[in-house]
Amino acid sequence: MEIQYASYNGAVNSDRTSNEYIKFNSCGWGLYPKNFSMKRPNGRLDYMIAYISNGKVNFNDNILSSGDMYICRPGQSQNLLSLEENYLHYWIHFTGTAADRLFKESNYTVIKSTLGDRFEKFCKETVRTHSIPKISHYDSMITEGKLLTLITSIAKEMDASDNTKDNRIERIIKYICDNPSVSLTNQQYADMANMSKYYFIRKFVTIVGTSPQKYRQNILLEKAMLLLENTTLRINEIAYSLGFDDSLYFSRLFKKQYGVSPSKYRK
Repeated sequence: MEIQYASYNGAVNSDRTSNEYIKFNSCGWGLYPKNFSMKRPNGRLDYMIAYISNGKVNFNDNILSSGDMYICRPGQSQNLLSLEENYLHYWIHFTGTAADRLFKESNYTVIKSTLGDRFEKFCKETVRTHSIPKISHYDSMITEGKLLTLITSIAKEMDASDNTKDNRIERIIKYICDNPSVSLTNQQYADMANMSKYYFIRKFVTIVGTSPQKYRQNILLEKAMLLLENTTLRINEIAYSLGFDDSLYFSRLFKKQYGVSPSKYRK
């Protein structure tokens, strides 16, 4: 096993937060044997981006391989197990308000990145620069300028990836369509998609055009319309069959959606 790294001011523990715009905490790379494990149940205080240069790894129950890049937010658990010999990855830890702006809403995220070479170059140059006993203030500023450019490029790449079809959202859409009578909170949907709540909602609205709760409600009201047209079930029976506890509330939603009450629609 071989590890090379550099940290802010040579600190042994670089895990910190900052209210400044961007602050470099540490970076480096490691060449690991098969079955090497690393566990951080409570994560770290800062952000981490890692790039897999060679081999395969199980990270947080996801199998990742060469070319993958993954991002972890503060406080997010980290569980790594290398699956091949000579597993090699590079990592950067950083903090600051710019980091929050770029990555706070994303949960644990994996992308196939085109920025691997730049990522490796940043780590190697920073380790070399910070090996100097007394790094100057100017060199620190140069490091953080390069860091900001790199992570902004990564965030832009993530955003471009997010604008494509997301299988996690597709799974939730299918679940809602198959189980519209099951009432779940946005947090429960987000947990199913392995996303933070607000990131999940934003992604769902971007792809579907409406919120998860509104989408589920629309499906229920469409089913109600079909039941009114094709059955003799009473209105309260239709409401209860669709998971509404209050038939009056169901009638109000139906009228708001279609402009007429359920009874008038049936006529």
